Order: sequence, then C-alpha cells, then structure tokens
Amino acid sequence: MLVLDYCSCAQLLTSSSINDVQHRLIELLNLFNSKTCQLVLGAGAVRLGKIRTISAKILAITCRCLQFVKITLPKIKSRFDQLLVLSENSSSISSISSNRQFEQFTKLYSEHIDEIHSKLITIIESTFGDTLSTYEVRAPVPSDCFRTLVTRHIAA
Repeated sequence: MLVLDYCSCAQLLTSSSINDVQHRLIELLNLFNSKTCQLVLGAGAVRLGKIRTISAKILAITCRCLQFVKITLPKIKSRFDQLLVLSENSSSISSISSNRQFEQFTKLYSEHIDEIHSKLITIIESTFGDTLSTYEVRAPVPSDCFRTLVTRHIAA
C-alpha cells in the first residue's frame, strides 16, 4: 500500500517533486530489501527474540514477498517514466540515474531470492536425508508415516 501511495502522490506533483518522490521510494525499497534479508537471511529476527528459529515456512514467505516486489519494480519504473515524460521539464540525467537504481534493485532482489532458495533446498535435502536414513519400506509406498515425517518438517 505504501508503494501505491508513493505512485499516487507522484501523479499529483510537478516534475522536480516527482524525482524526489521516486528517490524516496527507491530508498524505501532498498530499506525493505536490506532489512528483510538482515532479519531472515542474517537471522536477525532470532537474535532480537522475535522468533525462535528461521523455519522453511518463514523463508518461503520471505521469498514470495521479495519476488512480488521484484515483479512490480519494472511496473513502478515505467509509471514514474510516464509521469516524467508528461511533465514539462524532465531531466534525462535523473532518469538515467533512476534506471540504474532500478536495475541494481532488480539484481539485489534476485540475489537475495537465490540465497533463500538455496537455504530452502538445504533444509529439504537434510530433512529428506534424515528421514530416508531411518525409513523402512512398508506398503503402501510411500507410507503415511513417511509422508507425515517429511511434510511435518517442510511445513514447520
């Protein structure tokens, strides 16, 4: 909602103010990305005592949030580009700068998404490894016991 408010606010302003709103939005998106990764990938939320552990569920939700922002970044960029074109005195230097910033954000978001994916894969591999090492083949295959063991760890 906050990103949408920034976009709506920029529509009501002059070109110099549009650049300012765009830079503030870029700062906000940067802060969201860095804090999210600090709390989840860096386990800052555990150190702060907000949660006991970073579970696969928290990693998956965080990953989806970052993916959502990454998907919306080009749309946000194009919206601000449209607003700057419609304004009387749009600055090409500012436009180039914001284009670079949006490209850098997309790259950072992609890197953090990849880090989360690798952590999720590690969790799933270890869960399957532990479960399969103690698994006894019983009909039906896979047994209800096996499905329960695996899904309980992944869903937690």
